[in-house]
Amino acid sequence: MATEEKKDDTPSLIDSLPKAKRHAVLQDITKQLKGHEVSEVFTVGGKDYLMTTIDADEELWCDGITQITSPAQALSSYRISRVCASIKSIDEVSVKELFDFPDDMSAALKKEYSVTHYGSRTWEMSQLMIWLGELPNHLVVELANHYTELNKRRKDSWDALKNSSAKTLGGKSKATSSPEKGSSRQAQIS
Repeated sequence: MATEEKKDDTPSLIDSLPKAKRHAVLQDITKQLKGHEVSEVFTVGGKDYLMTTIDADEELWCDGITQITSPAQALSSYRISRVCASIKSIDEVSVKELFDFPDDMSAALKKEYSVTHYGSRTWEMSQLMIWLGELPNHLVVELANHYTELNKRRKDSWDALKNSSAKTLGGKSKATSSPEKGSSRQAQIS
């Protein structure tokens, strides 16, 4: 019988800091970026997968676990890690609910994975990766294709945002950033 350990609800230093009043420029950026996340439910193998485009923290996790012993393995690991990060639920059961800690896991490790959002997401994505490795390849490829489709739609959304932003500058020069490839410093002059 597993014993239930009380979760430490102590906020991290970042979580405990008050949110600063933000300059109008930062407010405008946040407002523009909202709505550019893409999500959709895809049916694969008779199950419904809610998949979303992934955020910067999830990208870092994916980069950290990508194996690069060969070019083929690196590409496969790159794609599968992003599929794991993009899956938010299966048949309307959240990923958070899909995986329980094993009984023999140490209390310290359970605490490490459960205290913060990032720790729990790392646990969930890691377990999804293990589980996806047990599925037939054609199902995983289909999920990867859906993830690619979501990213294309996000890129189209970003391009539309970029084009509308360029029009509002009225001939001024600006530096741009590509969300897909990190930042780049290219001047756009209208």
